[in-house]
Amino acid sequence: YKVTGVQTCALPILETYPHPAVGQVTASFGVAIAKPGDRLETILRRADQALFKAKRAGRNRVVVADFID
Repeated sequence: YKVTGVQTCALPILETYPHPAVGQVTASFGVAIAKPGDRLETILRRADQALFKAKRAGRNRVVVADFID
């Protein structure tokens, strides 16, 4: 799966457009790709785990979940 587009799209937007009321905003993202037979709970669990990895790695991070539960 080609997921580099997630990093390419999400982070430059945050870096380019600061919030007018609070200034620079940071965000981290956890991304999971659905695979055949996945249940919603499984996809959300992988995305959640990826989000926590992104937060631990620092600000403005995107982590794509592994396909391993």
